[in-house]
This record gives sequence, structure tokens and C-alpha cells, in this order.
Amino acid sequence: MMSTLPRWKGVYKLYGGVVYVELSGGGYFPMPEIDTASFRLLRETGPGSLNAHVGVDRHHAYCGHRVVEDMNPDSVRFIGYGYYTDGRTTYYFPSATVRNPDLPWFLEIFQPNPLSWVYPMRRLPDSDRPYVAMEAIEAVTDGHYVYYEGERMQGGGAGLRPLRPYAPHASHGSTWANCDEYTRDGEGVYLGAKRLEIRADSSLFAFEGNFSGRENSYLVSPRDGMVYASGHPFEECHAPYRLISDYNEEVYHTLGLSYDGVYYYDPPWKRVVRAGDNPFASGDFREIAPLVFTDGSRVLYMARSETRWSRRTRWGGRGTGGKVLITENTELLELNLRAEGRVIALKAARESIFQLGDSVYLLGRFGRTMARRFSPIYRIADSATLAVLLESNYIRESEMERLLDEGKLVAPGHTQVLCARSLWPGAFLASWRHTVDYFSMESIYFDIWHVFTESLESNQVQVLLLLRSVMLLGFIFWRVGLMARGKL
Repeated sequence: MMSTLPRWKGVYKLYGGVVYVELSGGGYFPMPEIDTASFRLLRETGPGSLNAHVGVDRHHAYCGHRVVEDMNPDSVRFIGYGYYTDGRTTYYFPSATVRNPDLPWFLEIFQPNPLSWVYPMRRLPDSDRPYVAMEAIEAVTDGHYVYYEGERMQGGGAGLRPLRPYAPHASHGSTWANCDEYTRDGEGVYLGAKRLEIRADSSLFAFEGNFSGRENSYLVSPRDGMVYASGHPFEECHAPYRLISDYNEEVYHTLGLSYDGVYYYDPPWKRVVRAGDNPFASGDFREIAPLVFTDGSRVLYMARSETRWSRRTRWGGRGTGGKVLITENTELLELNLRAEGRVIALKAARESIFQLGDSVYLLGRFGRTMARRFSPIYRIADSATLAVLLESNYIRESEMERLLDEGKLVAPGHTQVLCARSLWPGAFLASWRHTVDYFSMESIYFDIWHVFTESLESNQVQVLLLLRSVMLLGFIFWRVGLMARGKL
């Protein structure tokens, strides 16, 4: 019922005379402390203003579900980039919720309504000068120090500026997301508030990968061929590295080619991993279309895929909450055909079309939703379909389904050359919670509660209930083992 109510003020909803805070990923949290008559959002304008989660009433200031007792609600104002001050006390109130660092995983599993997601906040040190927002980067300063996302930067000052963006193929519809987490001054390079062991250089550039946030932000140094992902350097002994393609936005991982292998950064585990041998080391490969490579006889192409676990409701049917993400994969595939004659690119845009001998192929960059349903590459069956696709700027999902049903697009055979895979640790928690759902969460609570706190009619019943719980745990570990081996 609550989810159907209109939004009251920002993330706050009024239901039954009580204010509830909507926690992204965590449901609703009651806030009976809020005075509904005097409550208002702080809607001041400024750089980076996203103020739907910060408000005041006549008693306190609030950041999401948190009561900020040491700020004067009458004088709180917005500085910029998530920072707020009352003239004496200054806080950083980011607009995105995060996993609750104070909630152990075992309590999250067995608590009926855990506070799994929270609004973070950080208090800045008191200063004899007012904090002001900087113009070049998303930070504030009091003239003594610079603070980025509530943390004091390890150096830097008024000369801080972002690294240059990288967009080599903007005219072809390829857009690399700019990365503003990397900054530099005259001497050093910084990731957020942390100073990196990298010398400042005007040739440095940064971009965001397809994993969101700083967990997949890249820094490239053309001077020495080094690549850094989220501040983690690719191994220097394998340098120099070359990015496999400038069309990074259509795959999950950015692959770095070295003389002795292909390497990628694994964001969930914060490590650089070797995906396999470098297939481009032997042969003169060129990129004839976005993510399509040939040396005149072999054709390699990149695609992305996912492994998801369908969650079920406790009543046995499919749940409406979607599927649990297990792995995200970036694959380098080879067509099971040898090129006869030249490989010719006919179209290099969102959907690439190239000719191999007498056959013409469509390489679709379909986006995350369509990529889960369709093969990344198809052979175009007739000239009429080819003419339509050459004129089309974007192929809709319904159009793809029609072409497949009519046999005008045919998926060719391919062989996997290598795969960059990231297993999300959150899938471990999801496997516990959703596997428990198979057996009905209420029944498991009932079993554990009665076995350990009450006397049942028979010791045999207690033994049976304990065995059932042990079997459940065994089933959970079996599922997690399958996920770790990529078989689920």
C-alpha cells in the first residue's frame, strides 16, 4: 500500500501520520521524530545539487533516515556537491545509499527487516574559515585543505583540475564516459582523496568503464604504456599495454593487450587478472568495425554476457523482483569461418555490418537488456534485409524478433578465444537469502526458534528439524560452489 502513495517530500513519504524514508535498495524506514507540520526539504541551488534526501524541521536536520543533532536547523544551507553547513558545523551528505557497514551479513540474513542500506554522512573538521565549493573539481575547501567526498585530500590545492577526457570516436556515436574522480595538480595525480604514485603528465587521460562508479575508473599513461584501474596498476612487468579497442562502452571489461597476454581489472575483487594469451600477437589484426577484428583470414569479435540466477518466491513461483546477478562477462569470440578474400566493413555505427567473402554479418551493440536475449552476431540472409539494416540507425527489440522469426537473421557458429569474468560477491548473500526463500523464510525461523528456545513434544521432532536446517545449509553451499565455478 505504501509504495502506491505519491511522494511527499523528496525521499520522504507520509503514511498513517508517520513519515517514512525511502532507502534505495532497502525499502522504507519509519521516522516518527519528524515534525510533519514544520518539515521541509533544503532545495537550495548550487553545483551538484541533489537535495531530495536532506531536510529540516523545527527540531533537527535530517539526512535520509539519520537525525543530525549537532546542526542548527534554522541556519542549515547547501554549499555544493553534497556539503551542508549551518555556519559552524559542516557535513557531507551524499545522495546515494550504501550497504550498511555496521550490519553483519549473518544478521542481514536472519533479521526480518534489516536496515541493509543507509545514507552515509561525514562531518568535516571545524575551521576558522568557511568551506566553499571549488569550481574545477567536485570538492570543497576552507583555504587550508581540500575535501573530496568528505575526506581530506592527500595534497593538492587551488590548482587541482580533472584529467583530460578521452572520446576518440565521438563522431561515430562512441562515447566514453568522462571520469572526474581522477584529478591532478602540477606534481601529483589523485583518485578521489588519495594521492597515487604517478607523476603528473599532460598526456594522461581517464574514463569510466561499464561497471558504475569508482570501482571501474581507468587512468591511462601513453608515456609508459601503463594502465590503472581504480588506482590499481596493471603489472608493470607486462607493460606496455594497449587498449584492445576505443569502443569501450559496449562491453563490461576494458581489456589491456600486452606482449604476453590479455589483462583486465576485476572490480568486485579489486584485482588485475590475466584472461589468456594475446591472440593479436600473431598476425596483423585491424579493427574493421567497432569490436570486430580481422587479419585477413580470421575474424574475432567482442561480446558481453551475464549469468543470472532466477529467484523464486516462497510459494514456488517466479518472483517479480528480477534475477540475481552472478557474473558479468566480456568474451572474445572467433567466427567458425575462414575469410575468403577481403573483410569489408559496410557500416560502422551502433550496429556494425561487415562482409566476409560472399556473406554479410550484423554485429549488434544492443545494450544491456537486449544483449541478454540476442546473439551478438548474425548472418544477414538476403539483400533486402541488408538494405533495410544499412539505412537503419537503431534496431528495436521488436524488429530483431521479427527478423529472427522470419529467418532473415541467422546466428553463426563461433568459438570462445578468452573470457574476462567478474563474480559479484553480493551474489553470495543473494544465494543465501533467495535459497532460504525456496523453503519459506517463516518456516526456517520457526524451526530454529523452536529447536533452540522451546521444548517440543518429542526429541525426535527436534532432531528432524535440525537435520532439515543442516540440509538447507548444505544446499546453500552447493549453490555457492556452482556459482564460483561459473556453472550457475
